[in-house]
Amino acid sequence: VKKILIDMEDQKQTYEEKAKEALQKMLEDKLQTEQQLQNSERSLAATREDLAFWKEHYTSLKAELTQVTTAHTELENSFHILQSKLQQADAQNQQLHQTLGRLQSEHSALHQRASALRKDNDLKAEHISAIRGIMCRGTVGGPVL
Repeated sequence: VKKILIDMEDQKQTYEEKAKEALQKMLEDKLQTEQQLQNSERSLAATREDLAFWKEHYTSLKAELTQVTTAHTELENSFHILQSKLQQADAQNQQLHQTLGRLQSEHSALHQRASALRKDNDLKAEHISAIRGIMCRGTVGGPVL
């Protein structure tokens, strides 16, 4: 009976040690998980700041694109008026040639700028969409660790 009691006491100590080790491991895992959660929350906050920045940048670019498009349309209209006047004139004047050349250069520059702004705007829109997608996945499924 004594031997059985000693064996049982040894088993009890072994189980207690294993339980302590398991609890210690769970505590370490909990602390690590909490640290990962804090890191994820910081990352999410930074991503939200980035999103706010890119939204503002997108809005600014969109407004600028609208202005450039309006200016482009106005210049295009002016160009057509000048072109019509040039076709009606019997003798083309040197000053009108210079004005037409200048307008064509401005038209080309504005067209190139509008094209570059559209490309930049598309890239920003894709970036914002990607950030939104990341945020949506993070919100629906909980924090992304």
